[in-house]
Amino acid sequence: MPTAEWNIIFEDISKLLDVLDADESYLITEVAPPNDDITTPPPANFEGKHLIVGSVTSFVERLSDELTSHLLYLDPNSSEYISLLKDDSKFYGLVVRAQTYLTRIIPTKSYGEIEGDQLCRIIIKRLESIYYKPVQLIVLAELNAWNLLNTEDNSSIAKIISSEATDALNISQVNSLLDSLCSHLYQYSTGAASPVYRKRAALMQAYYYATSNQFFRARDILHLTHVQTTIHTSEPGVQVLFNRAIVQLGLAAFRSGLLEEAQTILNEVVTSPHTRELLGQGRIYFSNSNSNSADNGSSEKGKYVPFHMHVNIELVDAVYYISSLLFEVPLMALQAYQGSTPGAVAYANGEAQTQAQNAKKNFSRSFKRILEYTERQYFQGPAEETRDTVFEAYNHLVKFNWKTASKILCELRVWNMMPGVSVSNSQGKTGLELLNDMLVESCKIQALKTWTYVNSGTIKNYSVRKLAARFEIDESLVCNTIGGLIYREEIRGFLKFNDDGSKTVVFEKKEDGMGEIVRGLTDRVNSILERNEKLSLGGYQIMLKKK
Repeated sequence: MPTAEWNIIFEDISKLLDVLDADESYLITEVAPPNDDITTPPPANFEGKHLIVGSVTSFVERLSDELTSHLLYLDPNSSEYISLLKDDSKFYGLVVRAQTYLTRIIPTKSYGEIEGDQLCRIIIKRLESIYYKPVQLIVLAELNAWNLLNTEDNSSIAKIISSEATDALNISQVNSLLDSLCSHLYQYSTGAASPVYRKRAALMQAYYYATSNQFFRARDILHLTHVQTTIHTSEPGVQVLFNRAIVQLGLAAFRSGLLEEAQTILNEVVTSPHTRELLGQGRIYFSNSNSNSADNGSSEKGKYVPFHMHVNIELVDAVYYISSLLFEVPLMALQAYQGSTPGAVAYANGEAQTQAQNAKKNFSRSFKRILEYTERQYFQGPAEETRDTVFEAYNHLVKFNWKTASKILCELRVWNMMPGVSVSNSQGKTGLELLNDMLVESCKIQALKTWTYVNSGTIKNYSVRKLAARFEIDESLVCNTIGGLIYREEIRGFLKFNDDGSKTVVFEKKEDGMGEIVRGLTDRVNSILERNEKLSLGGYQIMLKKK
C-alpha cells in the first residue's frame, strides 16, 4: 500500500473514532446482531445503545500489517524509510485510542468472553509497538499518545503521563506498564488464539526486561511460562520472536557478568548457519509487478522484522566469543602449557585438566575450531573483523597480560550497539562504563586462574599480597578465586594464614607419573593375589570348555 493511501486510511479511522466519541449511543462491535437493512439504523438495546456490526480492532490490525510490510520492502538506508518511521509513533497513538474506546464499550465482566477478545488483540498491537524500544522512547511514545487524549476518563488503562528525572524511575514506570498489559492477556485472553497471545506476551515481556538490564526477571518469565517446551510447534512468527528474546537474554547475561550463562544461551543461535533467518533478519526482494504479491506477503508474514528492529549479528558474535574466551581461557592455556612442562608438572597439570573436565564444564567447539585454524596460519595480519580482535586478546590473556587484553576488548566498536549502554544506574554510571568495568574485572580473574593452573606444578608457595598487586584486585577476591579452585579440586593446595596477618597460597605437588604407575601395578597385583586365594579356597568355580 502506498504511503499516501495509508495516511488517508489512518485519517478515516481517526475520524471514525471521533464520531464514536462524540455520540456514545452508537457502538461498533464484532458481537452486534446483524442488520439486514442498511438504510435504517439498528434498534437500540435495553441500555439505549445502537450496536453496529464492525471491528475497530480489525481496522487497526490491517493498518499495522500494511505499515510493517511497507517497512520490510523498503531500502533501510533510504530517506523514505526514515520518514515512514515517523508514522510508527502516530500509529501508536491510534492503537492507544482504540484501546480506550474498546475499554469504554466492553464491560469488565465480558473480558474473558468472545467480546473481550477484541481488546486482547489491541493490547497485543500495543505491546508489539513498544517492547523492542529503549525505555526513553517508550516514555516519549506514551507521552505523545496520551497528550491527545483525556487521561481522567481513562484512569483504568495502564499509561505513562509524566517523565521522571532518573532512568531508574522511568524503568519502573515502563515495568508497570508492560506488566499491566501482559497481565490482561494472561488473565482474559480466550478463543483459539489465546495460547498464541500468551506466548507472544511472555516473549515480548522477556525481551523488554532483557534489553533494560533485568536479566533475572526475563529469565524467570521464560522459565515460569514454559514457552520453550512448545515453541517448536508454534507458528514461524512466534519462533522468530522466541529466538530474538533468547538472544537478548544472552546479551543481558553478558552485561551482568554471567559469562557461562551467556555462552550457553547464545550457543545454539550463533553456531547455526542460518542465524539471520532464525532472527527474522533475512533480506526480502520484492517486485510490485508480481501478480502473486498478496500470496507471498501472507505466507511470509511474521517471518521477518523491519530493519530498525534488527539485532546486530556482529554484536551477538562478539559477545559469544568473548564469553567463550573468558570462560575457557584457563583450561585452554593449561592445554597449551601442558606439552612444555616435563615430568611431575605435566602430570599435575594433566590431573587438574581432567578434574575440571569431570566437573561438566561447557566447551565451545566452534571457538576452539576457529582458534586452532587461526594458530595454524603462518602469517597473521592485523585484525580485520571483531572476531579476529577477540582472538588477538586471547594471545595476551594466556600470557597473563590482562591489561592489554582488557584494553583490546573495551575498545571494540560494537559496544555502541549494545542495548542499554546509554542508561545510567543509581550511581550515575552509564551502561557502557559498567560494561567496560565488567570486562576489565573478568580479564583480571581469568588471568589469575590461568596463572594458577600453569604455575601450580612448579611453584611451592606464593604470597596472596603479591598476586593481588600483580593482578590489581583485592586480597579477599584472590583468596575466593583460588579457594574455589581448591574446593573444586582443580588444583592441589591450601591457603595458609601467617602470624603477621599475611596469607600464602601453598601448592601441593603430586608424585610423578612413575609413582602413579607403580601404585596402579601394586593394586593389580593385590587383586590377583586376592583372587588366587579365593580360588584355592573354592570361592570361585571355573567352568572348563568341553572338547
